[in-house]
Amino acid sequence: MTRSTIVSLTLLTTLVALLGCNTQAKWTYPINPEQLYRVEAQRTDLTIGVLPFRESRPVKNQSATMFLYLIPLVPYASVNYERPEAAKMFNTIAEWEFQVDEDLGKAAARSFENSGLFKRVYFTLGGETREADYMLRGTAHRTFYQGTIYSYGLSALGPLLWYIGLPAGSSINETEFLFELVDPAGQVVWTYRTDGSHKITQGLFYNWGNDALHFATLTEDALNEALQDLAPRLAELR
Repeated sequence: MTRSTIVSLTLLTTLVALLGCNTQAKWTYPINPEQLYRVEAQRTDLTIGVLPFRESRPVKNQSATMFLYLIPLVPYASVNYERPEAAKMFNTIAEWEFQVDEDLGKAAARSFENSGLFKRVYFTLGGETREADYMLRGTAHRTFYQGTIYSYGLSALGPLLWYIGLPAGSSINETEFLFELVDPAGQVVWTYRTDGSHKITQGLFYNWGNDALHFATLTEDALNEALQDLAPRLAELR
């Protein structure tokens, strides 16, 4: 391979990377509505108000370590974000648009409404609580992102291997949530804690742009698990 060819491919790789890094990903829920938990004959007369999620995540984001892949013989480099919506450097996207309190609260309201377990479910910022028999209160303990880029020890030339199908990197999404059902007196009558993790391998031709996609699917799973745990207990709450 001639020097001019290497230079051309390197420039092309850089262009592709820059195009990917200009992509802004956005929280979307649900990813697959058909996967949401639902029953057909267990509806109650209960009305559930869903509050914005409370924040309990660590603050630390670490991104400077990504540039370690430029060092010859270093095979990969990673970033670690406890709050990925505040980050500006991912594998294949520039940023992820997400508002933890409102987005997760509305996701919970969607899943609880879809479940068919309740007469009515609504999201409220906190001012409309008198109509509810119970309030659902969620806490976000973790929405962790780790992105790893593979340079195969070739520094800036490593991305050339992406063109023959070798992975460009991997992304890990991790979540941890606490769900609580609170009665009008403020007493917690049900609680459920869940965590999950999902890893994808990314390349120029697969999973490009999906760095933060599975935060939504992990939230779907978490709410499905919570509803499955809550459903047999509803008779005690009527």
